[in-house]
Amino acid sequence: MRLQANPKPLRLTGTGLPASLWLLSPSHNLEQFLANGLPSLDEFEAKFTRLRNVSIRLGQISDNYIVGPLEVNTSKFKLAAKQLLGEHEMVFVRKCTELYVIQVVPIAATIDEFERVLSRTLGNLDDLAFAMEALHSFYRNEVNLDLEIAQAEEAAVKCKPMSISNWRVFWKATMFLIPPPTLVSTDATKAILYLLTVTRSADDVGVR
Repeated sequence: MRLQANPKPLRLTGTGLPASLWLLSPSHNLEQFLANGLPSLDEFEAKFTRLRNVSIRLGQISDNYIVGPLEVNTSKFKLAAKQLLGEHEMVFVRKCTELYVIQVVPIAATIDEFERVLSRTLGNLDDLAFAMEALHSFYRNEVNLDLEIAQAEEAAVKCKPMSISNWRVFWKATMFLIPPPTLVSTDATKAILYLLTVTRSADDVGVR
C-alpha cells in the first residue's frame, strides 16, 4: 500500500532539522544552537534558510492522499506543523534581534546625547569647551559607531523571517525586546524602527 496523490512527498532528511523541529521544543532547539558559543549572523541566516526550506516542503504536501480504499486529509497536520515551525522561527528571530539588532539602542542614545549637547546655546567659554569636547569625542568614536550601525542594519536584514507574510512575527519579536520609552529616548526608538524599515524596503524591491 503506498501514497499515490503526491509525486513529491515531504522528505525531512537533508534539511538538517528533523529532530530539532519535531522532537525538541523551540527553546531547547535554541539552546542546542547556542551550545557552541555566540552564533554569527551567517549562522542565523543559515538557520532561517533551513526553516524556510521546511516550510516550502510542508507547502508541497497534498491536502489529500489516497491510501488504498481510504482518503487521508493532511490539512490539519499541515496547519499544526506550520504553527510549530512558526514557534521555532520566533525564538530564533528574538535571539538574533537581541544579539545583533537591539545593540543600536545605546548607539542611538549616544548620538542623541551628542545632538543634545551640541544644540545648547553657548553662554560662556565653559559651554564652548564642553561642546568642543563632545564634538571631539563624537569624531573619535565615529568610525566605531558607523561599523556598529552597519552591523545592526545587516542583522536587521538577516534576522527577519524569510517571507513577507511573517513580517508580523518579526515586528512582534523585535518590539518585545525594545526597552520601555522611559529607558530609551524617542530618537533612539526611531533609529531602531528605521533599521527595521530598511529591511521592509529591501523586500519591497526584491532584495534578499
